[in-house]
Amino acid sequence: MRFGGGVLTWQNGAAPLIDGDLIFVNCSASANCMMAVRKTDGGEVWRRHSYRTTYGTPVAATLHGVRQVIFYTQSGLVSVVPETGDILWRYSTADGCPYAGTATAASPVVAGDIVYCSAGYGEGAGAVRVTKAGSTFTAAPIWRKDGELENQWSTPVHYNGYLYGIYGSYSSGVLKCVDPATGDEMWSRSENIHSGGILLVGEQLLLLNEAGELVLIAPSPAQYTELARVDVLGGKSWNAPAVSNGRIYARSTTEAVCVDVSVPIPPQPLQLSPSIVSATGPFRLHIGNEDGSPLDPGRVPGISLLAATDLVAGTNDWTPFTNEAVLVNGVLQVEDPESVSRPQRFFKVVEQR
Repeated sequence: MRFGGGVLTWQNGAAPLIDGDLIFVNCSASANCMMAVRKTDGGEVWRRHSYRTTYGTPVAATLHGVRQVIFYTQSGLVSVVPETGDILWRYSTADGCPYAGTATAASPVVAGDIVYCSAGYGEGAGAVRVTKAGSTFTAAPIWRKDGELENQWSTPVHYNGYLYGIYGSYSSGVLKCVDPATGDEMWSRSENIHSGGILLVGEQLLLLNEAGELVLIAPSPAQYTELARVDVLGGKSWNAPAVSNGRIYARSTTEAVCVDVSVPIPPQPLQLSPSIVSATGPFRLHIGNEDGSPLDPGRVPGISLLAATDLVAGTNDWTPFTNEAVLVNGVLQVEDPESVSRPQRFFKVVEQR
């Protein structure tokens, strides 16, 4: 490798982190292994420190008004200034940050001024509270649980003061709600959970379990509430799904799937407006979206223009206006040549959906 990085037993599972204009990565070299490069051209911005990587992806957070990137290294948590790599604070393995020599795969989770970390293989979990006095940051341990609350590889999510994540080893995954300030378990659910990955999507939890099921859950410390479940994959799924533009993307060891969960957006209301073509000529009618956005050509066949000589005419007295309409820059345009000879005429637009 260009930077002399090493490869871990199960390959390097930590994803690069993009925050702002920079990409952050720990290349696991023997020295100067933590680094930031520009996302535009890959140019090196800084490369410092000898805290070797785990499988956990670094996270970006703002603590006490200061943007920072937190790496989960083999020596513990290391928080740095994004632009320079200067260390803001550390929580070392010697102080109780769990690190399993076998593997640490879950990323740290920031919950307010608390940073939670966990490792599998009998290690457990812990949390620190980060404080700031002047320009100095301090990370003080607030609890540690040996051999408990192990996130083997699935990173929990934080929502409204609580953590929701898959705990346990391999196929024995258990979904738990945990108070990050104390380490207390609010509830635990093992039935039909298995291992897998979890996301926070809006105000709901989306779980992809080992069996290939997508499970939608309402996050609450009071109880487990399942909203929906659908089987989408064969094979084994140990990773989290991804969500983009109303679609869920998921994969297993044998398959990949895209599930459309988008909600159809109602079309914009139509607006009818006139304009004068010339002082002596006809006037032109414009039919477009009320918000000014371009009219979808697919809507045009369902749009009709009706005319009447009496504004309060009954339904049967409004007749179709059959002059040719032309779509110009997202707006339907039609001229009324009879406007020069008629004292008045009224128009309205209707749409069949």
